[in-house]
Amino acid sequence: MSEASSLRLANTGPIYVTVAAARTFAAVEGIQIIEEARHELAERLRDATENSSEPGKPEKWRARSRSSGLDITAHVVREEREGQLAAVVVAVRVRDWAGGSTRGRGRGVGSAANRGGSDRR
Repeated sequence: MSEASSLRLANTGPIYVTVAAARTFAAVEGIQIIEEARHELAERLRDATENSSEPGKPEKWRARSRSSGLDITAHVVREEREGQLAAVVVAVRVRDWAGGSTRGRGRGVGSAANRGGSDRR
């Protein structure tokens, strides 16, 4: 296993989840309270591995879990927060682990701030 593939998101600094990312996750999981969705999403992304990174674009991190049945791709930007370089989750895409289809109402939504618009895919 290469060093890059063994790196986990939690090892890169604190994980913060934006309201936009939490709302997407909450809609898919049926969570009513956004703060609860933020916390749960951050926990699920702790073991995410880096999927891709292009200069000038958010990093993509992926977390899959057979026990929850979820395949989550997180779009992450780096920001200085409280004196540390933090991983800020700006958007997520949540899919079923088994079939690759989207669960619930979530459809790979990106944040408006990240994509420069308010439309959703």
